[in-house]
Amino acid sequence: MKVIKEHKIMVIVIVLFILLVIVASSVYTLLVPSNGKPIYGDRLDGKDAVAVSQETYEQVKQKLKEDTIVSNVEIDERGRLINVIVTVTADTTLDAAKALAPRVLESFTDAQKGYFDFQVLIRKEDESKTDFPIIGYRHHDRQDFTWTKDRVSE
Repeated sequence: MKVIKEHKIMVIVIVLFILLVIVASSVYTLLVPSNGKPIYGDRLDGKDAVAVSQETYEQVKQKLKEDTIVSNVEIDERGRLINVIVTVTADTTLDAAKALAPRVLESFTDAQKGYFDFQVLIRKEDESKTDFPIIGYRHHDRQDFTWTKDRVSE
């Protein structure tokens, strides 16, 4: 006790330093919660079992390009979402464009369809039309695509 009374300023400084370190570490964990953890957390568990090969993506592109209305196809995988961007010719109707979406799924296995969400963006070469682009989305536990609201040409 005598030592503490003689060095009370030093004890106060040490206690304040310890409190400052505790507060600083709490603020750090609050502001930077990831600490090197994956961006998607554990949402991608099991992805290795249903990994999609580059050949599958090439098959999807080839199947879509067999249709004469398709001019370009791009595919991008982000986490559990597979984005397919399809560019169609200027004279394509909405119904013909929407018929392309189920063809995207033909090359994927049932396990892959049950794991990944699919999003199909269909745009025209001629961007002046107001009825395009359209987006179809298929959740992994659904069978069909849900489409953006159809636009009415003026």
